[in-house]
Amino acid sequence: MRHRNSGKLISVLTILTLHFSSVSAQDGYYDGGVWEFIFGLYGWGISMNGQTGIGDNIIDVDLSFDDLSKFNNRSFAGRFEAAKGRWAYFLDIQFGSLQAADLTSTQDVNINTFEAGIAYIIAGRLEGILGARYQTFNSDFASTGAPPESISQNWFDPYVGGRLIIPLGSLFFATVRGDVGGFGVGSDFSYNGIGSLGIQLGNISIAAFYRVFDVKYTNDRDRFLWDITQAGPGAMFVVHF
Repeated sequence: MRHRNSGKLISVLTILTLHFSSVSAQDGYYDGGVWEFIFGLYGWGISMNGQTGIGDNIIDVDLSFDDLSKFNNRSFAGRFEAAKGRWAYFLDIQFGSLQAADLTSTQDVNINTFEAGIAYIIAGRLEGILGARYQTFNSDFASTGAPPESISQNWFDPYVGGRLIIPLGSLFFATVRGDVGGFGVGSDFSYNGIGSLGIQLGNISIAAFYRVFDVKYTNDRDRFLWDITQAGPGAMFVVHF
């Protein structure tokens, strides 16, 4: 891995990373002995703070949602879930890319996050969750008169957690989810907390949420550090069938 211009490289990587990260598509409660399926789309408007960098070039990160929105980016985030009886199985996929350019340089960053897991109704409306996240980061930097630079990082994180779905009358519901993961398998440690409030209209549900997601990942071989907390509101649209 080359380290020239690593400060700018990591700064732009920081802006994109986990902007499209995984968030559970909270929805109504699964019940009964027949299969139920959902497909959801969502977005998350985050702020970020912490530290990231390579080797001795560690930078402090303090970025608001307005800071992040100034970059040219493209993304897709979706979730599929199938449930029957006490069991549910889910897949969450996010693709994102960012481009930042000035007169003499161009930075392209791509991030993909894949999450899969199972949920089991422990009691009432409380579910236990077991899953894993796999994240890939690729960044390419080109500057006039200098060789191109690139960085690639990826890791696999198991996690365990729970979800509580609370009906609020016949139309509304609230959901709380939390999980912890990493445990040195991929990242050193991660935690994820989400609270949402939604409305169910037939086979469609819409919800607003607030999420906090913290990851500390170190790669000793590449001397890479990612110790970042992301937090902010979001919205989701879910179709049940």
